[in-house]
Amino acid sequence: MKNEIYPHRLKIGTATVSAEIPGGNSSVFKGHLPDGTALAIKEYKGDKQRIERMLSREEKAINFLRGHGMRDIPEILEVRTDLGLIVYRWIEGNAPLANHEAMNAIIKMNGALADIHKNGGIFDNAIDAVFSVPEISNQILTRIQQFHVSYPTTRIRVLCDQLNERLRSCISSKSQNSEFTQHTLSVSDLGTHNIISSEGVYNFIDFEFFGLDSIHKLVGDFLLHPRNDFKEAEMFRFMESISNISNWDSIELNKVMPLLTLKWALIAYGRTFREAKLEATGEITEEQIKKSNGSLYLDYFDSLRLAEGQDRFVTFRSFKGSIG
Repeated sequence: MKNEIYPHRLKIGTATVSAEIPGGNSSVFKGHLPDGTALAIKEYKGDKQRIERMLSREEKAINFLRGHGMRDIPEILEVRTDLGLIVYRWIEGNAPLANHEAMNAIIKMNGALADIHKNGGIFDNAIDAVFSVPEISNQILTRIQQFHVSYPTTRIRVLCDQLNERLRSCISSKSQNSEFTQHTLSVSDLGTHNIISSEGVYNFIDFEFFGLDSIHKLVGDFLLHPRNDFKEAEMFRFMESISNISNWDSIELNKVMPLLTLKWALIAYGRTFREAKLEATGEITEEQIKKSNGSLYLDYFDSLRLAEGQDRFVTFRSFKGSIG
């Protein structure tokens, strides 16, 4: 990208843009003010309501965390709700490798968030937070119903029937009323893809889904995130650290991993179907369903159900690698 004037007028000055970093929920433009100040101009994606929600949540989260002394996060220079963007001071660096040092930084971050929560830091529930089995089940059912409405085809109906059957298979009368009583503050999209590292310094970015959540979901989502490529030993070190930080029994996770996996299958299918629709390929094909990460999550779901009752499970990354 050639240097060009940023198309929106900022209150802090006229910015010249030199690069664009596209992302799933936003795009970030690297810019400079005439005085040399480097900027990260973050434009959110989606409809007006979604943009306002993400922008508001991220602004509130960063102000909350900075108010509690956290500094390894972005510094806001300007908020433009009218334009759907936030301007940050640029953080130099790159996403780190999924290695031992990066895991140390992630563990440290979660420890700091746990301390803020324990010391009375009050914040809204995370976007898509879950505090019980019924809440996860309802989120899954809602996504299945959205598939029915958005993609009214025979193939999608068959897939939805399969998803519903799996949902029924892992909800017993005993587990249906299970509540998750241990809560913590959560980034909600945790991983190296939302970290900027430079010379051993790790900064965490992207807080548009931040909030209070159950420890079950925090750990489960981290283990299931498709972009988390930590080796299995590091994944289990993460679980052990959360157990130590919050006095949480990681064995409890076994009860909800199938449900969380089913939700991730729906998230992955949703992305596949949206991309297929954008390409104007017409009806979703059997091949597109088969190649979607959603199908890989369903295979993992089935492996978890087969291993039910065991104290230890194979992480999604290790499972994916074993069949890749």
